[in-house]
Amino acid sequence: MTWVGFPQASVRIIADGNAADGNALHWYQSSKQSRRGSCARCGTMMFFESTAAPGETHIARACIPGAIDREPEFHTFIDQKVDWVTTDDGLPTLASDDPVLAAYKDVGK
Repeated sequence: MTWVGFPQASVRIIADGNAADGNALHWYQSSKQSRRGSCARCGTMMFFESTAAPGETHIARACIPGAIDREPEFHTFIDQKVDWVTTDDGLPTLASDDPVLAAYKDVGK
């Protein structure tokens, strides 16, 4: 999954009002340090916030229509990818034990 990070203060989430209770977004605490936002109707993962990246909201790239103001910088957790995913695009790759990813070590716990 490709994530794009933005300052939390610049993110405005607008529910479409089609969910029965008027709230089309469901947040859940996925670990001690992180929470994830998904569609309350279909379960599609759309948002990620964590103390590992304080002040940021990460949005699934597929949820952003059109172009964005940046290009991918690297591939993370490359050792956890499925075999059919290729990363031969010249971008740097980071495995789970890379020091750059140390803050994310407990995100899934």
